[in-house]
Amino acid sequence: MSSRPYRTRDQVANSDLPPAEAMLQHPSIEMLAPAQLKPYPRNARTHSKKQIRQIARSIERFGFTNPVLIDEGDQIIAGHGRVAAALQIGLGRVPVLRIGHLSAVDKRAYILADNRLAERAGWDREVLALELGELCELLTDEIDITGFETGEVDLLLSDLDDTPDPADEVPALPRLRPRPARAISGALGLIASSAATPATAPSTPALWPASAPRWCSRIPRTTCRSRVMCSAAALAIASSPSPPAR
Repeated sequence: MSSRPYRTRDQVANSDLPPAEAMLQHPSIEMLAPAQLKPYPRNARTHSKKQIRQIARSIERFGFTNPVLIDEGDQIIAGHGRVAAALQIGLGRVPVLRIGHLSAVDKRAYILADNRLAERAGWDREVLALELGELCELLTDEIDITGFETGEVDLLLSDLDDTPDPADEVPALPRLRPRPARAISGALGLIASSAATPATAPSTPALWPASAPRWCSRIPRTTCRSRVMCSAAALAIASSPSPPAR
């Protein structure tokens, strides 16, 4: 099939229109056999078999809405995945747009830019969740036609759902009843009375500092630095037999 006229680089340069506007003046879209189109040998963009199947499903559902960009020698500039999908589903012809105003260097740069610039776009997650949530009800089991897997949609919807999950609630801890003041004051009284009468303390190894009474056997000397007897020591004294007479 012969190619129709297209705007070359010289025609763009000699046009009376501004360069940016002149490059938009494409005469028409051609229809060529996908097998006639030549892949760019140094195309760095890869397409998995799964993605090509997804593109093929999109073409079958929505049509071939995005023409393949080619140069004057029928080499693909943009649209390698669409051409592969067209070959997979057996399309006889695909729409192409011939770009003739790019230099060899610009052509190589655009092949990268066409893919890379699309990756720079982001998503408004709230709007995306709203749109996918409604489409899930309208498309039933075909939500993956949007390019989003069912698991991705479920995760997005659950992340933006403000309804609290009962499984995430932390059970209330039981209230602790305060210890009676009488028991606390009794223990303190026992400690004070024991400290005042060191003669009644059991004869045990000295574990308090050297200047303190030599009666506590529960706390190692290296860790105890207090001159006030602890409740554990007081209880040990109360339950120990009287020291032998000196």
